Order: sequence, then structure tokens, then C-alpha cells
Amino acid sequence: MHDHRKVCLSAIVAITLASCATADRVGTTTQRSYDPSMLNDIAKRGGMPLVVKGAPFPGAQDRFARIAADRFTNARFGPDFPVYPQDQVPEGAQGEGNPWKTVLIVNPSSPVGGSDSCTASVTGQAVDDGKVKLVAALCRGDKAVTSLRAWGSGMSTVDSARLKQLLGDVAINLYPLRDADQDGPDIDLPI
Repeated sequence: MHDHRKVCLSAIVAITLASCATADRVGTTTQRSYDPSMLNDIAKRGGMPLVVKGAPFPGAQDRFARIAADRFTNARFGPDFPVYPQDQVPEGAQGEGNPWKTVLIVNPSSPVGGSDSCTASVTGQAVDDGKVKLVAALCRGDKAVTSLRAWGSGMSTVDSARLKQLLGDVAINLYPLRDADQDGPDIDLPI
């Protein structure tokens, strides 16, 4: 092989590996009990709270919760429903009988499974070197109906575009419009 081809091939491999090293990842688990019509129930009830466990950006906890809630409200598909930071939920959305909440654990201090996220007493840690690990769950009462793990790097501030993109990816995957256990086309939901 000619030297110039080796250099080009090496450059392509290096660029590919570098992009994979900084790429964000989201892996979702959907419980058998999940039904996309649950999203309609959340909308009918006026939304749900977002419970953030951890302080990824010390001094900017409220801002982080607002950014996450905004991404969970606006960066997904399906029925229109708001997600509120836990301390800003209007009375109607946290009313009696509303079993819904989203839990987001940022840089968990100890291992936690997505299905345990709804009740876990685990705390989160500050972002270190721009790396963020998330465990998120859509909870009905104390049971997760969807959950996921996500991670990425290059997120050194609460206003990082990469962080907002990762949170948007989490929203799309956490509130799926399709029941993964069912074969066939996507389920139509009123939007």
C-alpha cells in the first residue's frame, strides 16, 4: 500500500475513533406495562413534575432543572404536556391522583438501575471533566414504565449545547410513541 493511502486510512480511522469517544449514547428500556396512551393521560392531567437527583453544576441546580424540564417538554414527539421542575409544578399537575413523574439522576453516586430510579435514594455528583451520566425514568407511582441510561462528554457548563442535545435525546427516548413489545407500525396518538 502506498504511503499516502496509509496516511489517509490512518486519518479516517483516527477521526472515526475520536468521534466515537465523544459521542453521546442513550440506551432505553421499556417495561411490558408501557402503553403509549399513557402519554395522553399525562397530558390530560396537565403534565408532571421532574425530580432531579444530584447537583451536576453546583450553584446552578435550579437552572439545570429548568433546562431539563424545558427539553423534556419541547424536544420530544407525541401529545403536548408540560414537564415542570419539582418545585414549580402548578397545583393542577401535582393534584391528588396524578401518579406521573419523571426522575433524572445525574452522575449517580452509586449504581442504580433504571427501574429503581423512581424510589432510589441515590444522590448525584457534580460534572467532572465535562462528562455526564444520566439515569432517567418515567414513573407511574413508584414503578418505572420506561427508563434509560445516557452519557456524553464535552458538557462543562449548564448552558452547553451538547448537554441540551443529550437531554433532548433522553426526552425522545424516555417518552416513546411506540410500544417496543408490539410488532407492526407505530401507534397513532393525537398530537
